[in-house]
Amino acid sequence: MLRRLAYTLLISLNSHTWITLSTHHFGYSNASTSLSTFIEKIFCRNERDTIASTIRNTALPRNKTLVVVLINSRSHHLTWNNFDKYLLNAISADLAMAVLESSRPLPNTSEIDSFRSNAKFVWEIQSPKDGDYIHYYNDISNTCYNHSFNETYARKIGSINSGPGGWLGCIKASGQSSCGALTWFFNWFAMQKLLEAKLYKLYSQVIITRSDIHWVGNHIHPV
Repeated sequence: MLRRLAYTLLISLNSHTWITLSTHHFGYSNASTSLSTFIEKIFCRNERDTIASTIRNTALPRNKTLVVVLINSRSHHLTWNNFDKYLLNAISADLAMAVLESSRPLPNTSEIDSFRSNAKFVWEIQSPKDGDYIHYYNDISNTCYNHSFNETYARKIGSINSGPGGWLGCIKASGQSSCGALTWFFNWFAMQKLLEAKLYKLYSQVIITRSDIHWVGNHIHPV
């Protein structure tokens, strides 16, 4: 369901260190149970494969890179300067954000989110009802597979894959901890927005990352 587009996704692991800075702000005050408000069209596997085939046979802009920050811009006040210096400027990349609507700076405050203010694209979505991502996964499953993804399936899959980690976390019926399903969802959400805007015509590489990573050296330039 959440298979990534056959498209160059560069996950950078060699030029940053992980630091614990703050917790996610998920915010359910503006909750939704449907993806249709935020996504014009869900691109299912066949359509994605067709686009991927076109990409492989089309000359793309050489070394044009888009960096996509997922979920929110937490700890932006601590990480932005190095992120800008060692990633964006180092490879002359554009910035996009696929994030929760609730991650916006609070109104009537002096907070400046440099990630948002410097992003070329900002794609927002509300948290699902009660913070349970089963609603969004169900939308995807119904649209692409003509089959619901309900609590029964979530419990069954969660019990089979009940080892370390929480890749179905944030789908409550799975019984798993953490929020792995949220991470997978935002990878999918970013891909949908890339396809919707036909950004594959502009960028030959995409880097998926987070805002709470402290960069300590230049990212290698994409080949």
